[in-house]
Amino acid sequence: MKTSQDASGNATFAQEDSLPRVPLPTLDASCERFLAWCSPLLTADERSATEAEVAAFLRPTGPGRVLQAALEDYDATEGVHSWLDTFWPYRYLGRRDRIALNANFFFLFQDSGQAQVERAAGLVAGALDYKRQLDQGLIPPVVQRGAPQSMVQNKFLFSTTRIPGAQQDTVRAPYTEQWPGSSEARHVVVFFRGGMFRLDVLGPDGVPHSLDDLQAGLRAVMKADPAGPDTSAAHLTTMARAEWAAARESLLACHPRNAEALDDVETALFCVALEDFAPADVQDACDQLLYGDRGNRWFDKAVSFVVFADGRAGINVEHCELDGTTI
Repeated sequence: MKTSQDASGNATFAQEDSLPRVPLPTLDASCERFLAWCSPLLTADERSATEAEVAAFLRPTGPGRVLQAALEDYDATEGVHSWLDTFWPYRYLGRRDRIALNANFFFLFQDSGQAQVERAAGLVAGALDYKRQLDQGLIPPVVQRGAPQSMVQNKFLFSTTRIPGAQQDTVRAPYTEQWPGSSEARHVVVFFRGGMFRLDVLGPDGVPHSLDDLQAGLRAVMKADPAGPDTSAAHLTTMARAEWAAARESLLACHPRNAEALDDVETALFCVALEDFAPADVQDACDQLLYGDRGNRWFDKAVSFVVFADGRAGINVEHCELDGTTI
């Protein structure tokens, strides 16, 4: 079957320029939805007061019309992809609380019956195969009700890392002006008992290492000397964003090797967290996937696979560029 391709020859993203724009809601529709949303949260008196404020906002001379006109002008500006272009990143990257627990999300995978190392190696191999297909444009666009869906979020599955900022965070990712095209990183970062290890998973020719080699690498990580208690730098990613931004700047300033270490983490294809315990039950497994408690997560990383001692596994996802449907 022949498929159309974009300028780079990648059929996965071939439909992007032909997709319809995100519709801009009318002011009346937005106010109607706002009232419907907040109504269950309000007393009768509060609802009456809110309706009066909304009516004033909607008046021909009210501020709503002025703001809506400005939004429509922005939406029609050349180069603006969507009226959400500014608001979407601000909503996700502008939040200042901790993203662990509050923003990142997780999935618990179905049990495979495999032991821990075999399960982890299989997940790495599967992810690498998906990246190969993605880079070669072999993943067809998702189609719902006969209409192709945007595949842009797939560009942020690999080597994407949220970078803390004092006022607003940024994202370090491939397919950007700073990092054109797909990621050419050949490594992942493996966590075990708070220790962080760079593990090459692709050879110099870009060919993935065998399952046996991946398993050997993971076993070597688990045999390494453990990190000292409470010394894992990953704990820093659980801080509120401005605090973490200041701590990151201190790390960069105090030793030149820290920049190299951070670069390894931030450019890694993804993270793999190996745990030295088995969850008591499904609820415990979900709690551990959501937030953990051992400095064994880099919560800023887009994708982190978590594999427990009994082979159960799941994923923790940084939310700023990825939604659950993409994962």
